[in-house]
This record gives sequence, structure tokens and C-alpha cells, in this order.
Amino acid sequence: GAQETFALHLRAGALYQAEGDAASAARHYKRGADLFPYYTGPGNAYEALADIFEKQGDTDGAALALELLVKLDENNLDALKRLADLRLKQNDAARALDALRLSFYVSPFEHAPHARAGELLLAQRDAAAALREFQAALALQPPNEAEANYNVARAFHALGKQADAKRSVLRALEAAPSYEKAQELLLTITGQ
Repeated sequence: GAQETFALHLRAGALYQAEGDAASAARHYKRGADLFPYYTGPGNAYEALADIFEKQGDTDGAALALELLVKLDENNLDALKRLADLRLKQNDAARALDALRLSFYVSPFEHAPHARAGELLLAQRDAAAALREFQAALALQPPNEAEANYNVARAFHALGKQADAKRSVLRALEAAPSYEKAQELLLTITGQ
């Protein structure tokens, strides 16, 4: 039946992939995805296709395969993180942010995606949105508290809120007195 055929396509894809025949592997994975588009479990066709495309340097093809996957399986945190990475490689900050925001819902207590979103927003000169993300990352008790406070300080500084920026950068230096970037920011804020 269709199910055995589907399984055979995934197996054939994996065999061709192992042999380094990317074109044949991709063909079988695509057939598998056509037969059972809703299969998102281990060894699914979408992640396999993303692997093949990424190895070939086709970042967009890899990202599109993962976008199909996360539409079907919106709780797939690894796929969302990987999608954000791929979109960043393409300098597509807007789509990278979309993937990061989806990952917040899946894993609300992870600090790293918030910090990355903050970086992207700061680079886009959206300091208010960056501040929210950096504050979220800090509230989630990241292992590197100095860096998290420094990030908050950067956003406050970009917003022109120098008193708040100074408070945050001093917290960063309390946690890590020799933190050079924080020392530089403090000098900038205090105008020395």
C-alpha cells in the first residue's frame, strides 16, 4: 500500500544519501513527502532534503524544506532554530526573526533565541523591540549574566536612556569586572 511505498522512498533516500548520490536521494525524499506530507517524525523527508540542499550550498532550498516542516510540526524547536540560522546566512533578518519568534512559543524558557532576536532587532535599529528581547533573555537567568546585562545596557543606550544604560552596564561589570565591551560602553555612556 501507500504506506509501504512511502517507507521505501524514505529508505531509498537514506541509502542514496549515504552513498553520496544527492540527486537520487532528493528525488526519493520528494516522492515520500508527496505521498505522506504529514509525516514529520524521525527521518522525515523535509529535514533530509534540508540536509541535502545545505550540503549543496542551496541555503534557500534548505530553508524552504524546513518551512514546510514547521508548518506541519510547529513544535519542532530544532527545525525552527536551524531555519533561523539559514535565514541569517541569507541576510534575511525578517524571516530569521519570524523563526525565532515561533521558537519562543515552543520553548518559552530558553534565553538564547531572545538574545539572538535582540541582536537582529538592534542591527535593524529597532532598539525598543531589542530591549524587550534582551530583558526577556535576562529574566530567563542565562548562564552569562554579565553579557545579558550588557545587552540590555546597549539597548537602553541606543534608546537614549543613559541612566538605565548605566545601571545595566554596572550590573554587567559587577558580574564580570574585566568585561572589556562593558567597560567601553560605560565610558561612552559617561562621556569620558
